[in-house]
Amino acid sequence: CNIVDVDEIGESIFLVRIEVPKSIAKDLSSPGAYVMLKSKDKLSAIFNAPISVMDMDLENNILEVIIKPRGIKTKSIMDHKEVWLKGPYFNGVFGIRDLNFQHESNTAVILYGLSQVNSINIIKKLLDNKNKVEVFLHSKSVVLDEVVEKIMSLGANIHIVDIDEDREFIKDYLIRDNVGLVYSGGHNSFNKKIMNMVDEANKDIRLVIPNNNLICCGEGICGACTVNLNGQRVKSCKSQIDSRTFLKSL
Repeated sequence: CNIVDVDEIGESIFLVRIEVPKSIAKDLSSPGAYVMLKSKDKLSAIFNAPISVMDMDLENNILEVIIKPRGIKTKSIMDHKEVWLKGPYFNGVFGIRDLNFQHESNTAVILYGLSQVNSINIIKKLLDNKNKVEVFLHSKSVVLDEVVEKIMSLGANIHIVDIDEDREFIKDYLIRDNVGLVYSGGHNSFNKKIMNMVDEANKDIRLVIPNNNLICCGEGICGACTVNLNGQRVKSCKSQIDSRTFLKSL
């Protein structure tokens, strides 16, 4: 696939736009969608890097992803004008069923760090289902203007706050507005902290989280994504796992 352009939008954080086949463009708009990318000069599948979809321009078939080069897999992706792309894959989020069935209610999206990137398709889905969406973005972590602008353009309300200091404010919103679903987009420790706050407000609130487990093949073959849940080995790149069950197992 052709790399259309690359913009550095933060310290060693790059917005990469890739032209993709029309046949996969719509699927890449699904919540939790991700792709495997590798540099044009790498042939072996061991160089595949799982990258979350930030946004998908369906009119022009342009995929937008955020890359923070950290190792051999990601550092070479932008060295060429073309990139190998495999996908789409769909298990980048736990709680897809809850997300799809949440209609005409109040919802909250709570974000930390680069996990904010995969929130766009989630917010779009919630809005498509006629939900009201309040977004809380942690001010003490990375805040990407491009993500903030996209969220605002969708019509969701966004609050850039200190999640820790404003914990009671957020919990009060969950209770007062009878929130039906929360998406917690952050690392696992952050998501566990948000789960505890949500449960203090109302244990019946649906909880959706990103799949932060190690993903290598994305097809349930290599076993790198395997987690232990109540004594059962589960391949998390292919299996939907209850968010609370997963977080409580950590």
